[in-house]
Amino acid sequence: MKKSSVALALVPGLALAAAGTAQAAPAPLAAPAATAATAAAKPAPKALVADRLLLFSHDARGGTLRATGGGRYRLTLRGVTVRTRTFDRRPARGDRTVATGALVKALFAGGRSTRAAIELHGADRRRDALALRLAKPRWNARARTLSYDAQPLRQVPGSGVTPRGLAVDRALPAQFGSASLNLGSPHDGQYCSAEVMAGDEAAPQLWYQNVGYTKWSTDSWAQQPTQSSNSGDDSYMSWQSDGEDGRGCGNSVTLGYGSFPSPPSTTYTITMAMEYKIGNKENVTCTVSLTGPNMATCSVHTARHGLFDTDLYAYYTINA
Repeated sequence: MKKSSVALALVPGLALAAAGTAQAAPAPLAAPAATAATAAAKPAPKALVADRLLLFSHDARGGTLRATGGGRYRLTLRGVTVRTRTFDRRPARGDRTVATGALVKALFAGGRSTRAAIELHGADRRRDALALRLAKPRWNARARTLSYDAQPLRQVPGSGVTPRGLAVDRALPAQFGSASLNLGSPHDGQYCSAEVMAGDEAAPQLWYQNVGYTKWSTDSWAQQPTQSSNSGDDSYMSWQSDGEDGRGCGNSVTLGYGSFPSPPSTTYTITMAMEYKIGNKENVTCTVSLTGPNMATCSVHTARHGLFDTDLYAYYTINA
């Protein structure tokens, strides 16, 4: 089979942050400059909340975490900025703001809850970060206070590292100084996402056929790899399975492989499998069924996004 290169880019609509599984802890986030462009942008809170890759950060001068019984707490922040920063993890950057009151209304609409990471600035490293589930926000714009019903997470999702690179602790002081509260979009669990995009205008036609796919029994398909066959520069397929909080996520897709005009094979296959277990355990592979001279080879890189890096994306490359 003639040598060609097929790049399989796996993150729908965005550039991957790193060409490897390891990512350096992001640098501390600087407040965005109050430029005319930033002020004019005024992004709609509902649209921002719908973007799973965006995170939101309240900055506060201080606060308290008081027990209310049954393992629940009341988190109160004081001196909260009237606009909340938005940022993502590619790597972390903050370049927009949104009105705090409008944001919390959109995030918690319909009685929803969401995960959060609170980071204390300059505190004892043994008690400076906590993973929480938040609900029922109360925002007082005049007093600049913001409070939530809060419950510490028993199992820390993803990498267990906050946006500023702090490891999540088991407890916080009841009263604290300057802090940031980072919130994710209102989704739970861990996501395993993939995209396959084949085609090099200089390469011969390469055909693929979806010959089988599966997911963990605890996952649900957000997008199934339903395309049965495709070819050449028009080749494209993506999929995503959403896992639950207590386990993680996992899926596998097998493609038959061939060269035009021969039909794709059901025995000469490429299998792409990914697992992301609770406890920061990632396993992503790309395996060809036959090896040897002039046979396909496959490599893979990954990237993570989300509040605790809970969303796993893959970047596959097949050389044939």
